Amino acid sequence: MKTLPLLLTTALLLSSGAACADGSGTLWSHGQAITLEHAHAFRWPVPLDPGAEVTSVVLADRPIDAAALADASDRGGALDLQLRGATWVAIAIRPDGNVLDVSYQIGESSASERGIDDYRIELKHNDADRIEGRFQSIDARDKIDGRYYDLRFALDVAGGSEAGTAASNEAN
Repeated sequence: MKTLPLLLTTALLLSSGAACADGSGTLWSHGQAITLEHAHAFRWPVPLDPGAEVTSVVLADRPIDAAALADASDRGGALDLQLRGATWVAIAIRPDGNVLDVSYQIGESSASERGIDDYRIELKHNDADRIEGRFQSIDARDKIDGRYYDLRFALDVAGGSEAGTAASNEAN
């Protein structure tokens, strides 16, 4: 009789642990739904704003090699190489929760948007170590006429800044 509560507790702990390092969602582009099942988050410095960093949350339709990114001196560049030809969305989020930039790539086409009011972001957690939340477009008509985002994430944030282990080793 004691086995059942123990099994239920174990299952609950395992399922909640798995949900803590996850990201997925859908990007619609001109009527086509693209499932994004792989996610990664890392911090990088804001150009022309000394000491300021943002967290990039990246969701993609192909796996992301987090270990390779951790060792890269330029995580953004290494991620670009990994995801060449893939579909991905990258959301740059400031420490105050405001979105700095939304970038996406669909096949070989890519673009970046700043200062748009066509989406909402709801963050449950946002610090240097972890980010959790939802990023969603406001107007469902964008599913057909443009781009529509519906993304959820709960991710540990890699490293302290964009420079990974390789950059730290080069400095020594």
